[in-house]
Amino acid sequence: MTVLDGVIPDIEALADPRLRAAALGVAAIAVAVCLVRMVLHRRDARAGRRSARLVVVAAPPEVDPDGAVLAWRHLAQIERSAWRRFWRGQPHLVFEYAFTGPGLQVRIWVPGTVSVPVVRHALAAAWPGAVTTVINVHEQEEAT
Repeated sequence: MTVLDGVIPDIEALADPRLRAAALGVAAIAVAVCLVRMVLHRRDARAGRRSARLVVVAAPPEVDPDGAVLAWRHLAQIERSAWRRFWRGQPHLVFEYAFTGPGLQVRIWVPGTVSVPVVRHALAAAWPGAVTTVINVHEQEEAT
């Protein structure tokens, strides 16, 4: 008795042309789904880059440390459902910290597929008194 004794009948079952056709059909559907996902992910990423914005946050002098938890809770609103994430992907925010003398400036790169008012409201709720400025990155690149 060898290890392959139980496997050989299963391999012989693939000799049936109906099973081969079904296996090819399943493989073709899997490849089609992967290609559609790839196209949709790329299109969404391109749209995000094309209309990206930069939200510049001038933090108030006194900041409540618990405000960070509140900001992340509000920013969770941009998370897509599992179904949309599967087909379109999840947009990402990028945070930069710039120290300007005694002050701190936080910059958030927001892709075009994310609502800027959601980001601004999250920051206003977390840190009352924070001033946000929105810069359209695409227009700024064309000007330079």
